[in-house]
Amino acid sequence: MKKEIIDSSISLITSEEILALLEEYKIGRKPLAKVLGWGETTIMRYLKGDTPTPEYSDKLRRIAADPAYYYKILSANADKLTDVAYKKSLASLSAKMTSSRILAAAQYVINRSGGDISAKRVQAILYYSQAFSLAIHDRELFSEEFMVSKVLMPYPDVYNSMRQNGTRIIELPKNSISEDDRTVIDSIYNALDWYGPEAIRIITTRERSFLYKSRTSPAQKYISKEALRQYFITISKKYNVTKPAEINSYFNQRLKEITNSRKND
Repeated sequence: MKKEIIDSSISLITSEEILALLEEYKIGRKPLAKVLGWGETTIMRYLKGDTPTPEYSDKLRRIAADPAYYYKILSANADKLTDVAYKKSLASLSAKMTSSRILAAAQYVINRSGGDISAKRVQAILYYSQAFSLAIHDRELFSEEFMVSKVLMPYPDVYNSMRQNGTRIIELPKNSISEDDRTVIDSIYNALDWYGPEAIRIITTRERSFLYKSRTSPAQKYISKEALRQYFITISKKYNVTKPAEINSYFNQRLKEITNSRKND
């Protein structure tokens, strides 16, 4: 059999990284290999010094970085584990989700929808939740900055993960999101529930043109949270939004303004 030649220039996952993955997801070497559809001894061999293929290395690294991807694989292969092993790994996965505030917020939105929501709508809810939390409470929901894009996908890592893995219900630990944050997210969720994708696109397109002006140069890839806060403070004052329960009025008024201005053009 011809021995596969591994390009030494490729950065492959290390045994330390694999051990960290096993510990983080609370799963054994053989069980993880079974879940991945690999030979039972594959991961054990990697830990003893065998060199993983680039394909297997990439898969392990993606699992470590993307809990939604791991959940997709874990849930599809739950029958290959004991019930105890499955629940133990699932619990650790949920804990990893909540270690990232943006992932916790996104998962909360998915769970609210019963898993029936598009990745684009989750982006809109995250965007407005962050914006109005900054404007009303002067508090960020998560640390990620708004990434500039031709379409409003400000948090591309979350968006791409959902596009690839789907929007699946994953039970979150209690108190993974504060009551104040849930109130803001719920208000945005309920407000946008009245609008279809085209209405949301019309409003966000108008906002985007103003937000882009806050950049110091056209090459700037991010819009800072401070710029987002300042813009939505102006929005909140103009449309009399002083608390989350009043956010719906902004969308109502803004859409009417845009529609009327188009009629008059």
